[in-house]
Amino acid sequence: MILEGIYQIGKIQNINFLDNLIEEIDTTRYRYLIKIKLKKQEEKYIFEGIDFEEISNSKKIKYCLIDGPSNGPSKTPVTLCLVERNNKDIFSNRNENLENHINNIIEKKLIKKILPSIRSFIESFHPIENNKSELEKIDSALQNNIEKIKSDLKKFLEENQNIRLSDKIIIITFLTEKGEEYPGDFIPIKETLESQRSQAFVNYYIKNNIESKWKNENEKKYCYYCHELKNEVWGYASPFTFYTVDKESFVSGGFKSEFSWKNYPVCPDCAVILHKGEKYLSENLSFKFAGYSYLLIPQLLLFEENQMKELLDNLSSYCEPTLNDKKMGRIERIEEDFLSKLGEEKNLVNFNFMFYEKNNNQFNILLLIQEIPPSRLKKLIEAKYNVDQKYKNLFPDIETKKSIINFDFHFGFIFDFFKSSKNDNVEFKKSGLEILRNIFYLKPISFKLLIERFLAKIRGSINNINEEELEFFLYCLKSLKILLYMEELGILDRRRYKMEVKGLLLEDFLNQFPILDEPTKKAVFLEGVLALKLLNIQYQQSQSKPFYSRLNGLKIDEKIAKRLLPEMINKLEEYDKNYYKELEEAISFYFTKSNFNDFTVDELSFYFALGLSLGKEYKKEDKKEENNG
Repeated sequence: MILEGIYQIGKIQNINFLDNLIEEIDTTRYRYLIKIKLKKQEEKYIFEGIDFEEISNSKKIKYCLIDGPSNGPSKTPVTLCLVERNNKDIFSNRNENLENHINNIIEKKLIKKILPSIRSFIESFHPIENNKSELEKIDSALQNNIEKIKSDLKKFLEENQNIRLSDKIIIITFLTEKGEEYPGDFIPIKETLESQRSQAFVNYYIKNNIESKWKNENEKKYCYYCHELKNEVWGYASPFTFYTVDKESFVSGGFKSEFSWKNYPVCPDCAVILHKGEKYLSENLSFKFAGYSYLLIPQLLLFEENQMKELLDNLSSYCEPTLNDKKMGRIERIEEDFLSKLGEEKNLVNFNFMFYEKNNNQFNILLLIQEIPPSRLKKLIEAKYNVDQKYKNLFPDIETKKSIINFDFHFGFIFDFFKSSKNDNVEFKKSGLEILRNIFYLKPISFKLLIERFLAKIRGSINNINEEELEFFLYCLKSLKILLYMEELGILDRRRYKMEVKGLLLEDFLNQFPILDEPTKKAVFLEGVLALKLLNIQYQQSQSKPFYSRLNGLKIDEKIAKRLLPEMINKLEEYDKNYYKELEEAISFYFTKSNFNDFTVDELSFYFALGLSLGKEYKKEDKKEENNG
């Protein structure tokens, strides 16, 4: 289950809960920390003075920056103090400009942000009584020493020009028996913020104004993840919403959502662990595959902390492409090389793939592929390599003016036929993703669905054909490579035939194409080959290919197929270049064995298109043909 994988990842993260509440500080920009030091003396606090230190990028939690409104107090006693680089007066040495700059810092940062920050903290976070009492003593110390703090800060800024002209932070620190404490270390602030955890994760027990939470000090319930009895459990503790994409995983229809905690009880501690896992995923395990974004969620069959750490380290190293790959822009190859490396992992882990898209900050799950073992990924990649090697001669690189097109199989081929556009039904996008899921699960894939999509693209390209016909050939070659890949995996759901006829014509040539296992397919495919030969001769004669108009927009039925053969023979005879008697004889032979009723127009059209695109593979030992075809 995907959530269990997220939980496993979260268990080894050393992310403090306060990371989600406290704001980031760009330590490459802010260099100095100006400290307003308060010392605890018996039961009160006194102002000790102004000091400074360099900012550390490891002290985010200690600094505890939670800003308030732009013109109002901070919610914790710390504020950013940015220098206006475009204000030239700040950097001049004139006394009045120095005075104005310092007064501006004191007014906007000290008076408006820092001095009222403790009162703002109390009002915002409602500390318990003993912490509130301690904080009120600090607030009194600040209010009683306003003039002294202003005076000392002004003097400090006058004497430290380098700090004054740098981006900096102003903060209150507390001198206690433990030493100097930052706001994030100071118990009244730290305990109060940590008590806010339930509020920070309110969406884990309240959705659409409906609360799903069980809490009882005298009774306990089992938590789904830690399997311990807890006094409080939540019902919506999932970083993602699966209800519409994984209906088998959750109770739905007829179930009142306020009682979700009965079906899926998660204690607050485990809810935080899930959140940590989701945070790590989004920051470290988000990748691209065939143009779609996905989260990779590993799940150990038996969780062991060190094993998960090692696995995450491996994944981090796997996803870094080589410099050569980056230079060549081999995005698809990088993606599949990553899968190949995952396939080398031991079968102690399953991989889950969550494909998603973000629209206006809305996270939409498109597809879940769950519990894929490394051995399955290895099988998928090995099938790709096998097909690339086995049919290498059929798919040479194509060199264009802009680039070299490589036809090694990658999953992007599939999505080229299922891209959503203004003219496409949006369901095609979903169908493409479902095909991907079936490949990963090794489930049958409909040949009929594939042919429909192949023909939609192939017909569109031939109706807008240009001199090079590149788009048409690309679609044909990609479609054939997809079919060969699925055949290699044994998941192509199609009718299969066994020809018992002896002495078949052009068998050596036709045996290169395993899907041509029936006379009708062979006949129509060879007609496509002959059509290519004729079109090439026409182009050599007149720099045009008028016979395209006779192909009926690649809608080939029995009537069209049987019309085309004599028309092509007549045209070749007219040009006095009919070098293809053997090819014509083979077409006629297979026509006599054909049963057109077994095939749809789309199927016949597809086989014809394959012949048209692969006709160059038919080579006749005839010098005249070599010079003309």
